[in-house]
Amino acid sequence: MSSMVDNVKDKQLYHFHNSYHIGDCIMGLRFLYNLRYILIEKNMCIVFYYDDHKIGDNKKELLRYCYLNTIILKPLHLKPAISYDTWMGRSVNGIEHTSWSLWHEATYTKILKHLHIDNPTITTSLWQEEDYLNSIYESLPEQYHNIDILIINGKSRSGQYTRDRNELDALSVFLNKTHNIVTTRKVENVNCTLDSDLRLQDIAALSTRVKIIIAVLSGPICALYNTLTKSSVKRWFMLVTNGQQHYIHNDIDYEMITNGSLDSIYNYFNQANFNN
Repeated sequence: MSSMVDNVKDKQLYHFHNSYHIGDCIMGLRFLYNLRYILIEKNMCIVFYYDDHKIGDNKKELLRYCYLNTIILKPLHLKPAISYDTWMGRSVNGIEHTSWSLWHEATYTKILKHLHIDNPTITTSLWQEEDYLNSIYESLPEQYHNIDILIINGKSRSGQYTRDRNELDALSVFLNKTHNIVTTRKVENVNCTLDSDLRLQDIAALSTRVKIIIAVLSGPICALYNTLTKSSVKRWFMLVTNGQQHYIHNDIDYEMITNGSLDSIYNYFNQANFNN
């Protein structure tokens, strides 16, 4: 830790934090990572504080969005009072986080202002330009190329999806009969990102070539909001079970399933004219 501090002592420090789970952290940290070359140019360093009790082994996910001595991690208990909170539970300019695309655009605009970065070429869209994912995709094992459907079926840390996981397992088995699919939680005899210890950034790269995404609204989907994936994916199914929260995504063809029912997904794939 001391060498890390020594390497940034001459930089202008900005402090950010998030007290919640991996997805909450990734949404802010990913945007900061996409600013890394501008931060270097301006001799700035981002110190991002996270809750090590909630993140645990997932710290390695956050480290993929750090960069040399320009974006570094520290435990939450070390954050100063001036630290910028990236938690999505607070409204921004009167916009709640359920207006997903608008909230993140407003948040990213606010972060740029906080950093005193005035550059009209920087996109504040939810859909970030992340061309570096192309090289990650090329380096993935062959089993993760030419995938039709990505199913994000892991655990949601904030209770977004509480239905029996056997239902998602059955859907995965059903789709695996006729399509090349990948899941993020292991289902027997189905290709899974865990088989090769892929991380969120790897899953994001994989998603840049898939046609359909079926996702519990949880950590991994937070890495998928890039222009490459947006262009590739023809249909999104997003799952929660609380019956109320409709997360509004602009500029994509999606269905927000708020009661956790998988019926509409089965109906979509059972259509005689479906072309994968």
